[in-house]
Amino acid sequence: FAENCAVCHGDAGQGNREVGGAKLAARTHLHGDDRAAIMTQINNPHMGVMPNWNARLDLAKIKSVTLYVHSLGGGE
Repeated sequence: FAENCAVCHGDAGQGNREVGGAKLAARTHLHGDDRAAIMTQINNPHMGVMPNWNARLDLAKIKSVTLYVHSLGGGE
């Protein structure tokens, strides 16, 4: 997360509207809050700003980021 996501989403997932980074430290997310929805957004983003990470990160890293983002919203 720190290496790839924090640039736009902030160190603590607080978001940065100036660069199009949504707030991730929230109980609700625009495209779903469960792990599957978060992983889908990482692999196939619905927004024009966020890159498609499945071509840049391996599956283990994507799962790790998914779990971290899910935890930011209070998920366990």
